[in-house]
Amino acid sequence: MICPVCGNTLKENQMICDHCGANIKELQRTSELKKQKSVSSMKQGLDLEDELLDEYPGKAKKKAGQEKKQKNVSKKSTDKSHSSAIDPKKNRKKVILVIVITVVAVLAAVLITFFVRKHIMDNKYDKYMKEGKGYYQQEDYTNARTRFIEAARNATSNSQKSEVYSLLYRIDEILTADYREKIDFLEILVDLNKNETQYYKDLIVLYQNHDMDAQIDALKASAPDSVKSELENYVGTIPKADPDAGTYNNVMKVSLKADNDVTIYYTTDGSDVTDSNSKKEYSAPIRLKDEGTFTIRTYSIDSYGVSSKEAVYTYTISFVHVDAPVVSLESGSYKEAKKIEVTADNDCSIYYTTDGSTPTKSSEKYSEPLDLEKGNLMYQFVAINKDGISSDVVTKIYDYSPTYQCSYASALSKLRGYFPGIDEYNEYEDGKIAVFTYNEIAEIDEQDYYIISYSLDDGSDSRKYAVSCDTGTCYKVSGSGDDYQLDSME
Repeated sequence: MICPVCGNTLKENQMICDHCGANIKELQRTSELKKQKSVSSMKQGLDLEDELLDEYPGKAKKKAGQEKKQKNVSKKSTDKSHSSAIDPKKNRKKVILVIVITVVAVLAAVLITFFVRKHIMDNKYDKYMKEGKGYYQQEDYTNARTRFIEAARNATSNSQKSEVYSLLYRIDEILTADYREKIDFLEILVDLNKNETQYYKDLIVLYQNHDMDAQIDALKASAPDSVKSELENYVGTIPKADPDAGTYNNVMKVSLKADNDVTIYYTTDGSDVTDSNSKKEYSAPIRLKDEGTFTIRTYSIDSYGVSSKEAVYTYTISFVHVDAPVVSLESGSYKEAKKIEVTADNDCSIYYTTDGSTPTKSSEKYSEPLDLEKGNLMYQFVAINKDGISSDVVTKIYDYSPTYQCSYASALSKLRGYFPGIDEYNEYEDGKIAVFTYNEIAEIDEQDYYIISYSLDDGSDSRKYAVSCDTGTCYKVSGSGDDYQLDSME
């Protein structure tokens, strides 16, 4: 039990609250009286209304009229509902008409709003583009860029977007802006210009240089077939080496290739190509001619000064060693004619020289035993296999001076016998002096001859003669070198 005054908890049948002192029994009685009075008042009110109706019949009549009016309204409403139920098509047409009018009104409002907004945006686009192009022509690229960005915000057509984003991308190249923004602009341009191959290529370069290879594959896959064919062999600006890095057993020529207008730099000693005094500008294939391991580091710089990502290619050169050719005739002095025979491995060709130069594939090719030439000569031989690998060079020095039955002095004496009238000093009676000059020993028709020139000191006569090294027989001779021809002395 709860005290109705203070809310204190009371014991069962407790009549006085020990907290606030309230008389619980009295309070209950008062509450009961209030309830009874309220019920009595409600009953009296109902009886009074009836009494008033009896006492004032006008009011009753009025009330009856109101009740009748309500009945009529109810009847009309019922009639109207009945009428609607009778003609549903008429109601449906009205509803449809209302809906159509509402939709047309909404569409009209939307179109008006669209065209008004487009007109405002077009005006802003034209304004910002005009200002931006003015700054661009003055090479004030920072202000031009600000205006073009505002123009981009107000561009409504694809042609407008294509124009403004291409200018923004061009400015970012000049200003070497953040690569992520350039990528954003190019991705927009690719979406707007599906057949513009250059946008794809520029975007591939940015993806390459910032380790975004997955995007490259996706970009190529999304391109039209005509563009895909052009992108298939596109290298980009990171130099590509040909042949690929690896181990080789011959002399190498490494080509570096990059697309677009770029300058390629490289090092072959493994030093940092971007910060090395030894870097070179690439202009021709790099020749790796020695055995060992070579690391080519390379990158490119475009016309705007933007560097590509560095590429590294490592080559190991380990030659297949070719055995040196074997020469049958040892170096030395010889008095008799000899043959020089040379052999090498089956897959090799032999080349030689006699002028002191190192033999190469361009030198005289050995095919059969060589006749030892007269005089003091140096023969050099090399073997070269089918892959172009050369052996060590073998050098032989020969001094071939054959012993002739007719010495040069005897040959000259026999020749002077054909010139009567000269004395022991080779002087004629008229005072002219004959001059005999040794030229060489030449092989003519498989025989050796002393070639001797004759002339007069005044220059009035000059000719050549050949005297056999074995018999001393004298001949007039014409021609030179390996093409002498003998004529009779008569």
